[in-house]
Amino acid sequence: MQTVTEIVNNHLLKSFFMVDLLECSAKKVAFGLTPQASLFNKELQGMYGCVFDCAARSAGYASIGQCVLSECEMTVHSSPSSPELIVKARIASAHTLHAIYCSEIYSMRGRRKILVAESQGTLSKTTPIDPA
Repeated sequence: MQTVTEIVNNHLLKSFFMVDLLECSAKKVAFGLTPQASLFNKELQGMYGCVFDCAARSAGYASIGQCVLSECEMTVHSSPSSPELIVKARIASAHTLHAIYCSEIYSMRGRRKILVAESQGTLSKTTPIDPA
C-alpha cells in the first residue's frame, strides 16, 4: 500500500513542480507547488489536470485506498498571478469502491489566496497488481 508521500513522489506532478505537503488528514490534503525552473513564466493552466489528479488521489487514499481519477469536471477562473500555487483536495463522500472529491487551486498574491481553478469528480478504487 502506498502512503500519500509515495503517491506524490511517484506521480508525474513531481516532474513539473516541487511539492510541499502542507496538510494531510483523513479526508483532506493540501500541497504547496513551485514550478520547476523550466516552467517559470510559462502558461500553467495546461498543468491543472495533472495537479487535480495527484491531489484527488492523495485525498482519496485514506477513504478507499489506491485509486484513480475516473471522472473529472474542471472550471478555470483565471490565470495564476504568481507561479507559486496551493492545491487543496477533500473527499465529500466515500463508499467501498468510489469516492467523490472536490479540489481547488489557488495562486498566492502576497498572503492572499486567489482561486484560479476548481474541480470535482469521482475516484475509483484500484486493485494493486501482484508482481509475483
